[in-house]
Amino acid sequence: MIVPALTTIIVQASILLLLSISFILTSNTIGSIKGIFIVSCLISFTIFLLIISLQRKTKFGSTLTTIFDRVELAQIQGINISKVFSNIWFIAGGLAGLAGAMRPFTFQTFPFHGTWIMASIIAASLLGGMTDIRGCFFGAFLVGLVEIGGILYFQAVFGAWIGDFQQIIPILVIALCIYFYPNGLKGRNR
Repeated sequence: MIVPALTTIIVQASILLLLSISFILTSNTIGSIKGIFIVSCLISFTIFLLIISLQRKTKFGSTLTTIFDRVELAQIQGINISKVFSNIWFIAGGLAGLAGAMRPFTFQTFPFHGTWIMASIIAASLLGGMTDIRGCFFGAFLVGLVEIGGILYFQAVFGAWIGDFQQIIPILVIALCIYFYPNGLKGRNR
């Protein structure tokens, strides 16, 4: 019952990816919005749904939940924790590779680009919380919206030179999150 549902999601994601690639190759725009922006949002949301379904509807997802809730219980049940962690790192590496492949389509990149976006990644992780995938996705969306929207607003008010100070926005998000919501937006604060 779970396998057909995941197969359907994977087939739909593949169709969406093929349509997206054709949309990119023809370099269409909808109004003033570039096609790559729409495609990257659709791909990101599709992968988010795939990860949620992986977590909720598969044995691997229940194993992950067991490990992160109670490691001792998982070891007693005979779960090979090192194998599960290596699978998690494999998935994380694939997602990082996909993000690295999609990033140059919308932003100019350079060799040390990873250190440039590190503050945004940390801000998204802190804001969304480290224990929930939905929270991380929401945190990343919110930090991206605040960062890009904030820099566009400040450039309109003060001029283009303010764009060099874009990293201040995620650092402010980190500081405010640590002060007001140390466990993230969905976490329980003391």
